[in-house]
Amino acid sequence: MLANSLQVFLITVLFICATYLFGFLYHLVCSANRRFILNTGGWTWFCLSAFIGVPFHELSHLIMSLLFGHSITEIALFRPVAGRRDGNLGYVRYRFNRFSLYQTIGNFFVGAAPMLFGGGVLLAILLIGYPDIFRTCTQKNVKFPDI
Repeated sequence: MLANSLQVFLITVLFICATYLFGFLYHLVCSANRRFILNTGGWTWFCLSAFIGVPFHELSHLIMSLLFGHSITEIALFRPVAGRRDGNLGYVRYRFNRFSLYQTIGNFFVGAAPMLFGGGVLLAILLIGYPDIFRTCTQKNVKFPDI
């Protein structure tokens, strides 16, 4: 029993460390990409590369905020002119009841919304554009090792 608990603990620690490492590497790649675009094409090209992604990103925050009953106070889906001054291309500002467990837990999902919605969009593209590949991937019997 103790050995299984230790295995679960070690797997959990490994998963958390891998998640943080992935996030750090993702941050490094995004920063390098931003510098590259700004250095080669300037602010105009940077905004052209962001004009689809930023509104989608902000809409995902907005939708999740509304699902958790947060009160939206201000939203900017894409603001390239002001963003040049403050580095913020978009935002969703909201208020929530800090005494509501539901709304407090919702803050996590509001923050994670772009990842959740992004994954959903990729899955939809796979389902619509490549149904045979999706069917092949889901029909395989994957067996996970016993812990």
